[in-house]
Amino acid sequence: MYEVLAQDQPAAFNQDLATSLNNLYVCLSELGLHEEALVAIQRTVSMQEVFAQDRPAASNQMLAMSLYNLSRQYSQLNHHEDALETAERSLALYRELVKTRPLVFEPRFIQVLDQLSECFTALGHHDDAAEAREEADELREFIF
Repeated sequence: MYEVLAQDQPAAFNQDLATSLNNLYVCLSELGLHEEALVAIQRTVSMQEVFAQDRPAASNQMLAMSLYNLSRQYSQLNHHEDALETAERSLALYRELVKTRPLVFEPRFIQVLDQLSECFTALGHHDDAAEAREEADELREFIF
């Protein structure tokens, strides 16, 4: 439904469409429909990238989350290089977000570090994996 509305009035409905696609990704992933989930989260990221270009302050949070979800989905499908690249992009955005609102974004930042560590491990980059895990553990000790 949002796709039809977004075609007629993109400014009014594209954000709702992106949110719906993200929700679809979650449902498909939970059902084990990983290829279909990948398509949904890729579309979400594409839309969020456009929003972030137009309004970075308002949209980088959603883009960072969507990139994290995309990285996880790539990992599910053993696309480890893509997962790593996407996790690194998400992490870069969260590093900036943490500077402005640490209490809000540090928990997700830690999750992305964990994802990054898993990506490095899957690719056999054990030193990089340990470094990401260590940073996540240090933050966990500090905030929890």
